[in-house]
Amino acid sequence: MHGNYNGKYQTRIIDASGNEFLATKSQIGNSASSRYSESDFIQNVPINANLYFNKLPSGVNKLRVIKISLYNSEKMMLSKLDLTILM
Repeated sequence: MHGNYNGKYQTRIIDASGNEFLATKSQIGNSASSRYSESDFIQNVPINANLYFNKLPSGVNKLRVIKISLYNSEKMMLSKLDLTILM
């Protein structure tokens, strides 16, 4: 899962007002980096994944879409999400 890898592979979110924010870091399990994180997945065993964004205004609490950049230029898109901001 990419955070911001070479400016080419970027995970980003768009809030309900249409503002775009780029991920600054991704984390899967213990693997974390501003470029990308990776892990071997075990079937039917959950693992935590986190994405980090800088300069996200405190009033943003809904996302229109999150576009997650994955290995080999694959992408996953999730839409209409409620947002939890952790400080």
